[in-house]
Amino acid sequence: MPRGQIRILTVSPEYPGSAEFIARVTAAGVLVAIGHANVHAAQIQEAVAAGARMSTHLGNGAHAVVPRHPNYIWDQLADDRLVAS
Repeated sequence: MPRGQIRILTVSPEYPGSAEFIARVTAAGVLVAIGHANVHAAQIQEAVAAGARMSTHLGNGAHAVVPRHPNYIWDQLADDRLVAS
């Protein structure tokens, strides 16, 4: 693939090394989104600090039962640096 063709990438930030990967990809000009994730608040914050700026189809792949508080949907909606899609 020619360099610069990827514009948006969705990442599950609960995996080891995600923050470093997000930082590297955003430095190359790619918009990184959080998605398909069973992620904790600290992992969301780490991903956002590394450059993630979007939540892909927020809640679409959520578990059938999600705790009222805390949960990964509220944590993403509460961060003003993220936009939901």
